[in-house]
Parts: sequence; C-alpha cells; structure tokens
Amino acid sequence: MCSNRRLRLKNHWSTQRNRDYNLQHLKQQIQSGEIVISASLIDLLKELKSEQEDMKKRMGPAYSNHDLVICTEDGRPIYPRNFARTFSRLVEKAGVKRISLHSLRHTNATLLMKQGINPKIVSELLGHANVSITLDIYSHTDLEMQRESAESLENLLV
Repeated sequence: MCSNRRLRLKNHWSTQRNRDYNLQHLKQQIQSGEIVISASLIDLLKELKSEQEDMKKRMGPAYSNHDLVICTEDGRPIYPRNFARTFSRLVEKAGVKRISLHSLRHTNATLLMKQGINPKIVSELLGHANVSITLDIYSHTDLEMQRESAESLENLLV
C-alpha cells in the first residue's frame, strides 16, 4: 500500500444503481496511481490496517477480505452515501462549516494552489489526466491571489 511516503492506488470500487459493487482499475491516464503522502497520514493508515487485521482475526471466514483501505467492520466496501453521511456527522461534531466531500476536494486543490504548489503536482494528487482539468475546474482565484500576482509582476518590472 505505501512505502517511502508513497501510496500506490491500484483499483477502486464502483457502485451501480442496484447497489452492486464492481472492482475497477484506475483510469488509464492515472494507472500508475502513485502519490506522495504525509508521514502523519502513513501513521493513520498503518493504524487503520492494524485495526482491520484485528477484525479479520476476530471475524474469521465471515470477514470479506477485499484488501480495502476504508471498509465496513466486516471488510465490505462502504456505500458512498453512508460514507458521505458519516463525513457530515464528523463535520458537525467538529463544529466547522458544513461542506460536502466534493467541496473538500475542491478546497484542497484551491488551498494548495494558494500556497504556491505547482498546478501539475496538484493535478497529479487529484488524479487528473492533465493539468488543464485542475486549472479549469478546481482552482478559483480570489482577490488576494490577484493582488499577489499584480505585486509579483510589478516587482519583476521595477
């Protein structure tokens, strides 16, 4: 799953309207699916993996082993609706502004761009085929970014 602070993504679960699951390979353009992650995220993933291993031992053959990173207690994939509902409860519990999972992705991309992270890197983290998708969809400039851009240009010209 991860080594040297890299996470390799191989497959993802897709749900159909009838709530059946299909294991699918990542899109061709992101098939390498390797991203660098933080040390704290690695620690969290290791803890989660350890909890899953404990659950596998307790449940024995009743555990549905799909080698998932995030799953139900018995190893099955989590329905997206249930995942979103759990996320909403955690947001409410944290007392922060209500935000959807998709908005969280959008915010992540925008904050990275505002920190000056290269758009190509942001694009790779989001799994986009090319950087233009990231720039067109997930990043919005705000007045502060425009001001900084104007000041940078002025500093170059002076």
